[in-house]
Formats: sequence, structure tokens, C-alpha cells
Amino acid sequence: MQDINNLFDNLDIFDAIGVGLFLCLLFLLPTLLVFLFSMHNKIIKQLDPILFKEPWFNASQLIMFQSWPLSFFKSVNYMLLIGFPALTLKTNKFHDLKIKDVPAVSGKLKMLCKIYSTLHIFTVLITIIFFIYIVWYFLFNIK
Repeated sequence: MQDINNLFDNLDIFDAIGVGLFLCLLFLLPTLLVFLFSMHNKIIKQLDPILFKEPWFNASQLIMFQSWPLSFFKSVNYMLLIGFPALTLKTNKFHDLKIKDVPAVSGKLKMLCKIYSTLHIFTVLITIIFFIYIVWYFLFNIK
């Protein structure tokens, strides 16, 4: 225990930022995976009959996204669509869909989709910042 305290006492602010980013990712990534695994079956059972067809998915995607693990990409698309429809409809994936045509889901499921989508975007941003930190650290940290 004394060695861990000495380790954290010797960190400068730049190193502390890196440790903080790593600890955030260490918490967020497993949380997102558990969230995705628990929501996956509920989402695809409800939305596949409505959205998993052309023109929103091309023929090769219809084949690829039926099986594990690529079916999780489909679930993430669905959760983004349910959580933030105005933002998602601006992308090319659901370009012909109108906001009034977004499938109605329960309020609880919509809130869970918003939470997942927010955590997903936040995790992507933290990961980008962490990789910039790693590159900066190894290129410019001369001790």
C-alpha cells in the first residue's frame, strides 16, 4: 500500500490527467458493454420487423447484421435513432425516415437509449482524448 501512495505522490499534473483518463475508460467501457448486451435482444425484437429492411440497410448489411457480433452495430444504430432521432435522421443511414415515422417505444426504453447513446458518445470522446494524450506523452515527454 505504501508503494501505491508513493507512486501517486510522484505524479505531475500531466501524468495525473493520463491516469484519470485511463480510469474513466476502465469504468466506461465495461459499463457500455454490459448495457449493450442487456439492451440488444429487447431492441432487435421490437425494431427489426420495422427497420431491418431496405432502404435503410443494403443487401449485404441485411446478411451481415443478422449474426453475432455484427448485430450489435445494428443495435447501436437503433439506440441512437430512438435516443436522438433528430440527430440520427441527419445521417445517411435513415435518410428517408421522418421523425413522425420513428417507431414508438416505451418511455423507459427511450430513456435507456438516451443514456446509452450519451455514454457511448462520451466514451468515444474520452478515448480520442486518451489517444491524443498517449501520442503527446511519447513524442514530447522527455525526462
